Amino acid sequence: MVKHWLSGCTVGIASLFAVALLESCAGPAASSGKSAHAPPPPQLLMGETVNGVTRLPWLQLEVFQMSLPAGAISRNDDFWKHVEEQRLDPATYDLLLKNGVRVGVAPNDDWEYFREILEANHAQTTSGVATANGGGTVELSMKKSVPVEDIFYLDDIGELHGRTYEHCENLLGITFWPEPRHPGEVRLAVSPTIRSLRAYFQFSSRDNELADIHEVRPEYLYDLNMRVVIPPDSFMVIAPSRDSKWSTTLGNTFFHIDGQAEQLEQVLILAPHVGSRIGPTAAAR
Repeated sequence: MVKHWLSGCTVGIASLFAVALLESCAGPAASSGKSAHAPPPPQLLMGETVNGVTRLPWLQLEVFQMSLPAGAISRNDDFWKHVEEQRLDPATYDLLLKNGVRVGVAPNDDWEYFREILEANHAQTTSGVATANGGGTVELSMKKSVPVEDIFYLDDIGELHGRTYEHCENLLGITFWPEPRHPGEVRLAVSPTIRSLRAYFQFSSRDNELADIHEVRPEYLYDLNMRVVIPPDSFMVIAPSRDSKWSTTLGNTFFHIDGQAEQLEQVLILAPHVGSRIGPTAAAR
């Protein structure tokens, strides 16, 4: 029997979270012959060094990119009831919402609730894992091989910006790193990027002819960056909002795709896990 993709998705997330349980499930350590009243060794904060030993951060980010019928999540109030959208600062949250993007954080304990909604809407997914020491960056393609598109967006002072892009790809740049003074917390920054092909002619005086130049240029929409702190045992949700119905919004151009029989919308789930390894400092080696 072929299992539904969501079963694999649940297992993938469960395996990621299980890493945090290994230490607590290992049972009591073997007796070392020392007094039971001996003080425990000091716990090191990320990057802190004691007696030549440093606690080095290790971070894993699991990314699930799902596609569902348009409106399945963007217009589903039940889905968002379990998402804490106030994790973003109010100004950024309102700005993203106006530009067709909705973001929030949800606890792992509620995953079964989300799984049932996603499964009911026949969600299809691709997934991947990024592992880094200290922090890392992921470039996620949202839409490829776009012949031409118009994108308009509002900035933080309400001004409208827009232009036409040709032969382009829409991507999200995701940067993640652990909070050094808050064990288990992870900072995520997500930036929309458009990589377009620019073609032009350039005259060469030496060859006395016009050269056809093709140049790929990324354009970073920093006005629409989203930054959020993910608490332990939680994941981030990024999806189109109701305003993504307008074809030139960021939410539409990045999160809506054409399916074979109907228009689809994409939903991202970013599930981080932070751990550590103990290593000697350079001076102690």
